Amino acid sequence: MFSGFASFKKKKKRLEKQVQQIDGTLSTIEMQREALECANTNTAVLRTMKNGTGALQEPQFLTSLPDKPTGQEN
Repeated sequence: MFSGFASFKKKKKRLEKQVQQIDGTLSTIEMQREALECANTNTAVLRTMKNGTGALQEPQFLTSLPDKPTGQEN
């Protein structure tokens, strides 16, 4: 009877250790997912900025700008 209890305690301790390892792995994966989401957002922002800069440098954009902004009179 005592040996059955001892093996149960060992199994319980082993399973608790596995749960802690899995919890640590899950936390790591969640942090990596958040980092990937931030990287994806940063990539989208940089791509948008690059496209905007390219559009501002195109000659047809520069010639289509009004001399004075609308709503301002001097």
